Amino acid sequence: MHNTTSRRWIYSQLKRIGIRRNRGNRRNHSRGLFPGVYLTVKMRPVKLDSIPEDILIHILLFRITVEFELTIGKDPMSFLLNISHTNRALRKLALSTPCLWSTLSIVIDYSKSCCESEHPEELRPRCDGLLNLFRLWIGRSGDSPLNYEFIICTGAQITYDVFELFLREKNRWKSMSFYFDVITSYTPVFQFELTDMPCLQNFKLISSGTNPMEKGIDLSKSTQLRCLYLHPVDSSQWRTIMETIHTQQLTELYLGLTAARTLAVVDPNFLTSLGTFTNLKRLKFDLYEMDRSESDVVWSGPPVVLPNLTMLVLGEFCGKLMKYLTTPSLVSLSIHTRKDDGSYLHSYLRRSNSPLEIMQGVYGERRGLFDFWSCMSVKDSSTVVLLPKLMELHYNIPHHSRDMDEEVILLAQAVLSRKNYSEDFHFHLHGSFEFSADFPHHNKILLYSTIDECDVYRDHCHLAKLFDFT
Repeated sequence: MHNTTSRRWIYSQLKRIGIRRNRGNRRNHSRGLFPGVYLTVKMRPVKLDSIPEDILIHILLFRITVEFELTIGKDPMSFLLNISHTNRALRKLALSTPCLWSTLSIVIDYSKSCCESEHPEELRPRCDGLLNLFRLWIGRSGDSPLNYEFIICTGAQITYDVFELFLREKNRWKSMSFYFDVITSYTPVFQFELTDMPCLQNFKLISSGTNPMEKGIDLSKSTQLRCLYLHPVDSSQWRTIMETIHTQQLTELYLGLTAARTLAVVDPNFLTSLGTFTNLKRLKFDLYEMDRSESDVVWSGPPVVLPNLTMLVLGEFCGKLMKYLTTPSLVSLSIHTRKDDGSYLHSYLRRSNSPLEIMQGVYGERRGLFDFWSCMSVKDSSTVVLLPKLMELHYNIPHHSRDMDEEVILLAQAVLSRKNYSEDFHFHLHGSFEFSADFPHHNKILLYSTIDECDVYRDHCHLAKLFDFT
């Protein structure tokens, strides 16, 4: 059940049994299952055993914390374990409800102070104790589908031990996320073959490094897979994985491609594979180790059509992909605005003719003018207007350079014409943009006059959440 729906259901059920919600100070809240989602229940004194079990289970599911830290040298904390030792009634409920134990987020961190102050042989008993704790957790989950998240900040042996333990339950994995956030010298090599995962619906394997995984992933038995994040992955690995995916089931895809000396994002084999995901709704690309030459592949076929795609996020150096895509249902678009991407973007939007409502531009590394803003101007509403349904334009400019003066003027003129065309259009400028001392004052005023005065922080959070692929 979605968190918002679950929260409303809990409130309605509490009201049904006579416990009313106090809408007082919203700042006093408890952290929910996902960041940014909170459950606040203020009530008159009430015994927990007076709340029906189905409602109490929903409350506990909503309150299961993601703060189960496996930080060697510190005591692990878990809300659910504490609940199971509060009183007999809650313990009985917790132990007889396997679904409460099916969700777990683990942070594996080898703290520097711990490494300096203790010997490895002294840490081993603690690690064994934690592994036993996880065995207990797995046992209590019964046959329930499992939703696990690993945040790995160390390459210590405990990382492999924990992986090996949870890998035995892969036939029950429903949602599995691996986030590697470690320095290069400790970057763990993913040593396990991932196969035979029949219940898998969401799979995320993300690393902060650029070295792709060494072991294979076989998704041939994952017939329910809806969401797939792979970062980083090279072209040959993607080709192998792609052959095992049930493409018609996938609705969300994030690929962080390592291109090395090839332009992997417009590789013909890659484009052919992309065309099989006809039910995709959300798609994101990043490209790393990019060869910055202007070479391009020869693609003789028509543009790849993704008929159901509603969101597209293109990282830096991915702009050429727009030359080969058609997305007639696109509603939200985020791109890096590099020098040559303006012409690609214009042709892509004309070809797709999508009902785009939200567009985010991030200033990309380049030299020269991003030649797109003039195409955004509405000179005459009686003519065909590019993106007639556009309601929000967000532009992030991290710094200023002299080559941007002309672009800023074109941007401001385009935004003003859009505001005249539609009262529902809004423009937001983000970043630490500063004008040069010799920038014409009237042009500065022109740009500032286009910016909507609103809650900038709230607007930024909304945008970050909208385009979030984590």
